[in-house]
Amino acid sequence: MFERALDLVGPYCDLEQRLKDIPPSARARGIWVRTFEKSLAQRPGAMERYLEIFDTPTSALGWHGVDEMVARLAVAGALYTSPADLKEGLRAISRAQAAQFAESLLGRTLIRLLSPDPVRVLQQGAAARRQTCNYGRWEHDFSTPGKAIITHVDEYGWLDSQVLGSAEGTFAAIRVPATFDLRLTDPYNGVMEITWDAH
Repeated sequence: MFERALDLVGPYCDLEQRLKDIPPSARARGIWVRTFEKSLAQRPGAMERYLEIFDTPTSALGWHGVDEMVARLAVAGALYTSPADLKEGLRAISRAQAAQFAESLLGRTLIRLLSPDPVRVLQQGAAARRQTCNYGRWEHDFSTPGKAIITHVDEYGWLDSQVLGSAEGTFAAIRVPATFDLRLTDPYNGVMEITWDAH
């Protein structure tokens, strides 16, 4: 599986290094990839190519090794756009992922319950991550009105495309214009500042 994924995306991203760096104990629920696969299914031939590499789609509720999840994400990004533009593909799919969730029954209910208040929505997102991942952490600072400072620690997905796109899609889904500033300290750690009009 990994060899086939690396054949497709290896020259265009750091997947091979990530697979070496991810601890074997790191696990996540398949829901993080399942929505990407739904987006792929809308691209002619993309899901068929994806299944040639991975054989089966992800189980949404099952726990998976994060190495497998990251490989699936890289391939999904490559097939959504092209291997050379896989980070743009990851960012686009992540933005769409947030929109798909917002349009679901659960998403509409949560957004209605959460105002939509960006702070409460981000807190809910962090809580969802804690329930579906056993590695790394996101630390939030909401001490300045209209600003969220999110410190990402040991995040093995791509902060500068997958995680950034998800944040952009979340704010688009709740219809709150925002700006995003991401500063990486290394591929797995960084700080994202999200700013919006608090009035």
